[in-house]
Amino acid sequence: MNKVKSQRIKPVLIIATALFAFGCSPAIKREISQDPWPFYQGNITHQGYIKGKVVPSLKNRWIESLKDGGNPSSPQEYSSPAASEEKIFFSSVRGRGVRAYDFARKELLWNFEVEKGVEGGTAIYEGKVYFGANDGFLYAVNEETGKLEWSFDAAAEILSPPIAIDGMLYFNSSKDVLYALDAHTGKQIWRYKEGRADDLFSIRRSSSPAFSNGIIYTGFGNGIIVAVGAYDGSLVWKKSLKGKSRATKFQDVDASPAIDGERLYISSYEGGLYALNKETGDTIWRYDSTGSATPAFDDEALYFADNSGNLIALHKNSGQAMWQHHLEEDGIGTSPVVVGDYIIFGSSYKYMYLADKKTGNIIDDFKASSGFSASPIFYKGDIIAISNAGYLYALRL
Repeated sequence: MNKVKSQRIKPVLIIATALFAFGCSPAIKREISQDPWPFYQGNITHQGYIKGKVVPSLKNRWIESLKDGGNPSSPQEYSSPAASEEKIFFSSVRGRGVRAYDFARKELLWNFEVEKGVEGGTAIYEGKVYFGANDGFLYAVNEETGKLEWSFDAAAEILSPPIAIDGMLYFNSSKDVLYALDAHTGKQIWRYKEGRADDLFSIRRSSSPAFSNGIIYTGFGNGIIVAVGAYDGSLVWKKSLKGKSRATKFQDVDASPAIDGERLYISSYEGGLYALNKETGDTIWRYDSTGSATPAFDDEALYFADNSGNLIALHKNSGQAMWQHHLEEDGIGTSPVVVGDYIIFGSSYKYMYLADKKTGNIIDDFKASSGFSASPIFYKGDIIAISNAGYLYALRL
């Protein structure tokens, strides 16, 4: 087991290690939800949507470095933040671990170090912070103190965040193994392994499981999505989303399923974006695209960024395009977040964008020279994001 270290930080205002940039913040209409953001894309169904109304602009409130020097373009930071009632949590490859901040006071509370870093992201559940690390372990630490509660050896890198419900924790390893653990003790309850050829080309990403009505849904690097029983791991259905072209090189289903009532949305890296019947796995519609970003959806539409620099909106029922907006710099977009009438997403090139969800037009942007690969979150009126250079930003929306 690689070295880990938890450090409790005295509650003092971060000045030596953080640069705070406060600007004029437009007022937020109080119809916006202030709920925590405990899991990837907000919840265990990965919807990525917050109802409400905001003044459309991005203003930098503060910035904090999570790393000590290094090349700003490598490695990329893929871990989306998570948030409880009063704290925000960030995992990082450059920062080699997970940090907890008091959001209101901008105070670093604790830092849990992992020698090889944490690329998978965090989840918050019943007083614990859960995260998989690049050393192959799944960690559970105390939310208040950052002290280790337990760890589980998955014997492979963990590149996506877990989810938890009903006292159980679910996560994928990079070897295409889905695990279910007791969230309180770390004891394995079951595992599901999907077959995978040793010579298979694969993107360095992984799907975060989604939960609905006692079923876990997740994708794998071999182009398969499965539905399994949440409590016993029994297979309900499986479906191949592989691209049909012989030129298809990457088969990955690294996006996380987004569950919407009786259907789910999932993208295959080269096989397209699908709407599936969540009970049977049958295809409702397919949209031809490439990428591994998880779509977000509201009551009418589905929003996603592809690998060709496009932000796209589709009708949920038909899969027909409503609009498509091409970004000038051709960066790869992150999984978006929809807040009221606006879409927030980052680009691997330079920017965090604010777009009108009715037209796709860019209303405002925020420049970070290294760009963004991790999906942002919305928390207490701010967009929270980590850049590829290892900087944490809070942008007032």
